[in-house]
This record gives sequence, C-alpha cells and structure tokens, in this order.
Amino acid sequence: MFQDEARFGWRVRIRRCWSLAPRRPSVSNGYEREFVYVHGAVNPIEGGMDWMNSQKMNAEQMTLFLSQVSAAHPEDFIVMVLDGASSHKAKDLRRPDNIRCLALFPPCP
Repeated sequence: MFQDEARFGWRVRIRRCWSLAPRRPSVSNGYEREFVYVHGAVNPIEGGMDWMNSQKMNAEQMTLFLSQVSAAHPEDFIVMVLDGASSHKAKDLRRPDNIRCLALFPPCP
C-alpha cells in the first residue's frame, strides 16, 4: 500500500474593508485557521483504499490510522510505503504486527 496525507481547510487574514466616507470601520487583523487532515492508503494491486479524517497530523494520529488499516486487513501482511513526514519517523509511532513501513528515499518528490 502507498500512504500519504493531505491538509484541507481555510486560512483568512482580513486586510482591508470598504465603507462609505466618512466612516472608518474597525477591522481586526488576525489570522483565522481551520484545517482537517485526511490520511489515506491505496492498494495498487486490488484497487482498495483506506482513509481517516483527523484534526491533527502527528504520530498519535498516524498510529491510529495504521491500527485502522491493520484492523481492516487482519489476514494480510502489508508493506506500507511512506514519505519522509515527521509523523512517519517519530519515535513514539506504534506499528501493528501485520504492517511493515518502508520509507521512500529522500530525493523522491
């Protein structure tokens, strides 16, 4: 299986506000952010896909995703190809017994 994650969401920074003269509205100039992460893994041989939504991308969420994939395929031994994300290399990442993680080499895009 090949695994990756993506971040979806929005980021707003209000910079200008239009109004009729002579009024000058007060507009806060702060950032607003809201994201959701989607972890996904594709089986290129059978065409199946496993995915999970989460609010963060960290080793804990990656562990939950690997556990979900493991539970969905209890009879299979899975070689999961991962990129070099920090959550894939974290020391506290726990891998199920039926999943072996294989990292892409650094020059890969």
